[in-house]
Amino acid sequence: MPFGINSASEVFQRRMSQAFEDIDGVEVIVDDILIWGKDEAEHNDRLKQVLERVRQINLKLNKDKSRIQTTEVSYIGHKITRDGLKPDPEKVKAIHDITTPKDKKDLMRFLGMVNYLAKFVPSLSDLTQPLRELIKKDIEWHWTKTHENAFNRVKSSLMQDKLLKYYDVTEPVTLSVDSSSYGLGACLMQDSKPVSYASRSLNQAEKNYAQIEKELLAIVFGCKKYHQYIYGKPVTIETDHKPLEYLFKKPLIASPPRLQRMMLSLQQYDLSVYYKPGRTLYIADTLSRAPGTQTEPEQETSYVHTIQNLPVSTERIEEFKVETNKDTVLQKLLQQTKRGWPENKHSVDPEIHQFWSVRDEISEEEGLLLRGERLIVPRTLRTAMLTKIHENHLGIEKCKRRARDILYWPGMNDQIAQMVSRCETCTKYRNKQQKEPMRGHEIPDRPWQKVSMDLFQFGKDTYIVITDYYSKFFEVSKLTSVTASGTIRHIKPHFARYGIPEEVISDNGPQFSCKEFKEFADKYEFKHTTSSPKYPQSNGLAERTVQTVKSIFVKAKEGNSDPNLAILALRNTPIDGIGLSPVQMLMGRRTRTRLPSHKALLVPKFDTAKIKPALQERQQKQKLYYDRNAKPLEPLKQGDNVKMRDEDKKVWLPATVTRVNEEPRSYTITSESGGEYRRNRRDLEKCQRDSRNDDETPQTSATENKPVTRSSLGKTIAQPSRYGFD
Repeated sequence: MPFGINSASEVFQRRMSQAFEDIDGVEVIVDDILIWGKDEAEHNDRLKQVLERVRQINLKLNKDKSRIQTTEVSYIGHKITRDGLKPDPEKVKAIHDITTPKDKKDLMRFLGMVNYLAKFVPSLSDLTQPLRELIKKDIEWHWTKTHENAFNRVKSSLMQDKLLKYYDVTEPVTLSVDSSSYGLGACLMQDSKPVSYASRSLNQAEKNYAQIEKELLAIVFGCKKYHQYIYGKPVTIETDHKPLEYLFKKPLIASPPRLQRMMLSLQQYDLSVYYKPGRTLYIADTLSRAPGTQTEPEQETSYVHTIQNLPVSTERIEEFKVETNKDTVLQKLLQQTKRGWPENKHSVDPEIHQFWSVRDEISEEEGLLLRGERLIVPRTLRTAMLTKIHENHLGIEKCKRRARDILYWPGMNDQIAQMVSRCETCTKYRNKQQKEPMRGHEIPDRPWQKVSMDLFQFGKDTYIVITDYYSKFFEVSKLTSVTASGTIRHIKPHFARYGIPEEVISDNGPQFSCKEFKEFADKYEFKHTTSSPKYPQSNGLAERTVQTVKSIFVKAKEGNSDPNLAILALRNTPIDGIGLSPVQMLMGRRTRTRLPSHKALLVPKFDTAKIKPALQERQQKQKLYYDRNAKPLEPLKQGDNVKMRDEDKKVWLPATVTRVNEEPRSYTITSESGGEYRRNRRDLEKCQRDSRNDDETPQTSATENKPVTRSSLGKTIAQPSRYGFD
């Protein structure tokens, strides 16, 4: 090969590697050949193979530079020994003999030589910190006594005897990591002995990260640095930041975006994260506080320019900066964030206790405080932000989601809920309240003990339907008159046929709420109970029977058939879960239909003792299904100010509770116009009291200063104040 060509060294390295690549225990770097063996016999066998190969390829060896059958050897700047790896004394001496740098180029050359041996000295980056300041672009060269002392300390530290353990692929691996306000550190260990040290400085964007983000970044740095050692095998991560333990246990989607990206980059590794107090994590802690000269390029542009990318105007951002600077609490929070948070909550100022639960997400950017990517709002701007959040009159949850997207302050969710619930426009046009848990009617002990009644129209005719609560047997009659007397006239024959019930349940129609029907109830000696107006669910059996009868009439008319035959068939159809038909439960026997049936089936015979338990079980199943999306509402008291839902206009109108009725969830109210109404609790919403002035900033409640404890599902766990939690 001709001398002087640029690729000479690369070509020579390739030819040498090819010549010895099939011999085990041999490494070749340019003209340095390293041969090793676990014992003398293996070593000598490999040495013979190498010498034979040297003879075959006609390679010349320098006898004076050869070292054979030795327990340690210098190789590419390192000393390889029986016990571990050390720096080459000749290289260390060369660094020690370097004279004081005269300019930046000399200093950069010195730091480059030193960094080659950085893995042997955990505190090397700390020692070089003053020297690194001199090589920055905008710093004028001025060598001082401080720099001279640092220069000499670096050389002295390299003269100390250091030993790194050889990496063993069969042993477990531990990666100890830590971060400080300006650097990251990592130490690869096996059997509690260091294999390698690494550290780097944080770039300007990373210095503004929240502490938990810096700590996770240290794990990412360590894993990337030692990828070839840890990829494909279980790795134990040691960290002095306890929240990282929980971060690796919860779902990825529950983390902020930046943490999600870091976590995604770690998915390729099999990591187990364990907390270790900082006082015992001395190696990684030292490395993080003594970062190397290397920094990561600022690739996360979406975070470097967080403020510019916020959906907030420049004028508003400037206003935030001014008010943040004036807010004493936020200034204390800013200083605490820069210093770092202690392990004990009681070691911080009580005024910022309310931020303790989110301390690991707080960072500073251009004079503003952020929780993740969200602006922390100064107290003086919170009222304006609340108004802005609700300016389009969205609901409580939508307002919360809108606010949580870009803003944060302690107690924000509660204040949004209070503001929306007090908004006159929203309360007037809001939807119905969520349904309450079902209150089932008590199951009667016998047939026709309790019945329901209701009127309905089909075509031009009005009908009355009477349904037995026990058997679900019903009677339907067409009214010739819709007056109270006409209705009573059609009810009496049914009472004469089946007996007088103990209780009749109906709605508040004029036929049932008049004096004449009350006199009829007194004369026939039955209790009359009416359901709440505008709330047909409280007389649900009658409403359901009306739907069934209407369906029969429609189909009979369409098919030109007799509806009475359909009613007869329905009465003889067994009820699901009971096994008996309505007519059997009422009369104790089946009735004859057009279906062929044996005469034995028409004879009364069944055990009535099993009917009520079966009915109760059926009712419980219905309640369980109904209550899945129901929740109880707070009972009202006489004098409470409420909003009454007008079903016709679909609005909520102001009213006052004047009486709590005996019927469950039933109230008599008086509107602003003086009208008196009876309504179910679901149609009444209690008004929220507003004890503060319109221009007063919402105050943080006492509970907002307490730490927020959450379950594994993310639900807030309220701690009892009587035990003195703070």
